[in-house]
Amino acid sequence: MNFITRWFNRKVKNALAEECIIREKAADSSRLNSNGMNFSAHKANGGFIIEYHYYDRHRDRSENKLHIVTDDRDLGEELGKIISFETLRS
Repeated sequence: MNFITRWFNRKVKNALAEECIIREKAADSSRLNSNGMNFSAHKANGGFIIEYHYYDRHRDRSENKLHIVTDDRDLGEELGKIISFETLRS
């Protein structure tokens, strides 16, 4: 009976160790993709101010950029242009 108990304990320990490794790998992969584009829209007189925030890991710097969208322009189209512009810039 001791043989079966030791065998079972060994199997459980190996399964738990493999599960921990899988969870660590999943957490690492989600951390790698977590640096995205961050936008804040602030209502202003005559339109919106769009604040773009980006963290550059290579230079270890945090950058903020401001874009102004006036009321006579479509906010959705302008956000698309801002996203394209900032993607091309980086």
